[in-house]
Amino acid sequence: MLIISEHYSNIDTLLRRHKLYETKDSDSFEKKCARYLRKQYPNHKFDLKGGNNRMFSDILVDDSFYIECKMTENNNKKVGAQSTGFGIKLNTDKHLFECSDTAENNEAAHEMLDYVNANFDTFSKLVNQHTSKIPFDMDQSVFANWISDYYKSKNVKYFISMYGGSYIIFENTPKNLLKYFDIVAFARYYANGTKNVPLSARDSVLDYINKHLNVKHIRFDGLKTIITLKDTPNDKYIQVPDSIKVFLSDKGQKENEYRLMKVSSVGTPRILFGLSSKLEQDKKDLDKFEKFLKGWNLLYAVIPIISFNDNFF
Repeated sequence: MLIISEHYSNIDTLLRRHKLYETKDSDSFEKKCARYLRKQYPNHKFDLKGGNNRMFSDILVDDSFYIECKMTENNNKKVGAQSTGFGIKLNTDKHLFECSDTAENNEAAHEMLDYVNANFDTFSKLVNQHTSKIPFDMDQSVFANWISDYYKSKNVKYFISMYGGSYIIFENTPKNLLKYFDIVAFARYYANGTKNVPLSARDSVLDYINKHLNVKHIRFDGLKTIITLKDTPNDKYIQVPDSIKVFLSDKGQKENEYRLMKVSSVGTPRILFGLSSKLEQDKKDLDKFEKFLKGWNLLYAVIPIISFNDNFF
């Protein structure tokens, strides 16, 4: 039986308390971070690399290492930030969950898997689409260890976030993650991507939606199909008979607007993490970052001398 503390007894309360919802300004936050860093440290390069590309982190510094951006505030309001995660899969023969083939498989992941398998009956629901999120009632240090190791594998040496409207920068260590963030973890079914409703299914989808939802307006933006509703739908997932399953996405849309997305029929359970800032900048951590940057300045000054010194070898 899954044991969850009273503090985490309601997943909706949990998510609202930590504001772990998708935000519409994460990309612009990365740009703001890059502009801030360029202004503060003009002798260094800060190139945007990440965004929606999970292969890279957010900001490449001096073509050498990365800074990961975590938007936990927006317009001085706390919004929280989702932070990476890994897939798990059900081994039906052994009757337990394992890390997916592409997951970062480390000691912290195994601790979380032990928790999942100790509460197998509850987490086994995650093999079905659109099941509720299931929170983890574990020590936050386990989550911090996994997050830090994951970003170290992507050459992330520092994080940048916000607290009280001011930027905070700190080295990528589990200790620092726990120092600056409250961290929660939860598991949910994760569909393997969504895409625009295909043209071949657009007519049948719109016909069904017109009959079952209070549609105010329909517009097309390239391959995007966007509808405006007069009221909030009870369910954002719609199975169109003899056709496809559709998700009404409000990400990046105006109020009461929804982009129609085709839901993939294939997915896996995933363990995800959420961060919320809890501490202002510790000057010692900022000094450490600036000292680290100065070290790179010295390195760049030495490299040209070495490169063109014929007597070096």
